Amino acid sequence: MLNTAMLMFRNYGYEAVKLEEIAQEAGVSAGTIYGYFKTKNDLLLAVVVDDFEIGLSYGNEVLEAPVRNAKTAISQLTKCHFSYRNDGLTSEMWRFAVAAFLAFPDSPFSKKYEACLLKIRRQYVLLVQKLKKHGHLPDTLCEEQAAKVLDSIATMAFLDYIRKKPDATFEIGPQLEEMNARLVGWMQNGA
Repeated sequence: MLNTAMLMFRNYGYEAVKLEEIAQEAGVSAGTIYGYFKTKNDLLLAVVVDDFEIGLSYGNEVLEAPVRNAKTAISQLTKCHFSYRNDGLTSEMWRFAVAAFLAFPDSPFSKKYEACLLKIRRQYVLLVQKLKKHGHLPDTLCEEQAAKVLDSIATMAFLDYIRKKPDATFEIGPQLEEMNARLVGWMQNGA
């Protein structure tokens, strides 16, 4: 159902697709789809959570890889979470997902979305710990604060991008690379 929903949202637009159409295309009854998802927003958030899980698995690979330098490692982790995946979510899907997450914070799928956001933040914490351990960042740097800044900057760049470029897909670009370089300099200098 998730794959079918992803494809239909991509091909026809989130607003144009009905849950019943997704059920039919997926080869299940409308009752089955409503048994899992009370609303189309729930289904979209489930699709987003699935995408987050892909990014988190890529993030684990970055955390396990050798570190060349702080800027590269941070940019690699950022790419895992904020770069476009082939046949992934569109800007429109992200805009509706963010709106649903904010509008319905107590829904089960919003809670799963939030759990993924916390896992992303945790990966930034683990990366900062690793960078400190290997001498790429100072021992005095607060891991939680540094992770919060890195995650927040990437998230704000991503949200700004999907807001301004309705049909585009986000790739970590020179602007975010430059911001990561500045942040690393700030962290290394303790300023």
